[in-house]
Amino acid sequence: MVPFANNVNVSGFEENFNAAHELMRIPAFRTDASLRKWGVLSGPVREEVKMAVAYIGACSILHNGLLMREDFSALASEFEHQRNGGDSCSVLEDDPLTEKALVMRTKLATMAKKIS
Repeated sequence: MVPFANNVNVSGFEENFNAAHELMRIPAFRTDASLRKWGVLSGPVREEVKMAVAYIGACSILHNGLLMREDFSALASEFEHQRNGGDSCSVLEDDPLTEKALVMRTKLATMAKKIS
């Protein structure tokens, strides 16, 4: 998901969403870059969705196991994160999937406002 565009019409809950998005963006990209160091996730997963989820889950468990043992060899460095395009947040125009994501983003931001 991408943040709301910064303009004068951004409401309070959209600003809160953008703040939360910015806070989690870098750790999320770094996690993605770290998991891609595992061979099975280094390229596109061409399996069915259940198997792709199982691969991601297994790699996440192994990755967390290494971190619990204070073995940080699986962590992506800041260089690897940036080299893999970690800071890109683009929106594709006229894409039905993008439209659904933008509607979902607005609903999430609105729900977060109601909770807080």
